[in-house]
Amino acid sequence: MQERHVLVLLLFAISVICYADRTNISVAILSISAEQNWTEEQTGFVLSAFFMGYMCTQVLGGVCCRKYGGVNVLSVGVIGWSVATLLTPLAIAWSFPMLILIRIVLGLFEGVAMPSIHHLIGCWSLPAERSRFISLITAGQFIGTVAAMACAPVVAWHWQLVFYLFGGLGNPISNDSHQTTRSTT
Repeated sequence: MQERHVLVLLLFAISVICYADRTNISVAILSISAEQNWTEEQTGFVLSAFFMGYMCTQVLGGVCCRKYGGVNVLSVGVIGWSVATLLTPLAIAWSFPMLILIRIVLGLFEGVAMPSIHHLIGCWSLPAERSRFISLITAGQFIGTVAAMACAPVVAWHWQLVFYLFGGLGNPISNDSHQTTRSTT
C-alpha cells in the first residue's frame, strides 16, 4: 500500500473520531441534563457552544495549513479536541461555564479538521483519486455520527464513558498520522 493510501485511511479514522466527538454530547445530553437539573435553555446552550468555536477556525485552519502544513495543523487539532472531549465530564462536574468553555474549545480544534484534510488530499493524492478519497473520508463523518449514536445504551448506564472512549481514541491516531507523514511533509 502506498503512503497516500495509508494517509487516506488515517484521515478516514480521524474523520470518524471527529464526528463522534462532536455528536456524543447529543447522545448524553438527556442523562446529563437530568442529572444537572438544567433548563431547556441551558441544554440548548451546551449543544450550540461547539459551533461558537467551530465557526472561528474554518478559514484560519486553511491559512495555517498553508503556513505550517496540513499534518501539523491536523495533529494539533486532533490532540486538542481529544483532550477537550476527555475533559468534558470534569467540566460538567466543575461548573456550567467551564462546560461551555470546553465545548467552545472543542469546536475551535475541530474547526481545523476539514481544511487540513482537504489540504492533505490536495497535496498527496493524484487528481483522479481525489473525489474517491474525499468520498471515503466523508463516509467517516457519517460512521462517526452513527458510532456516537450507537453508544446510547452505554450512556443510559454511565454517560461519562462515551467521552472517555472517543476522547481516548484521538491521541493515538493523531500520533500515527504525524509519524506516517513527518518524513515527507
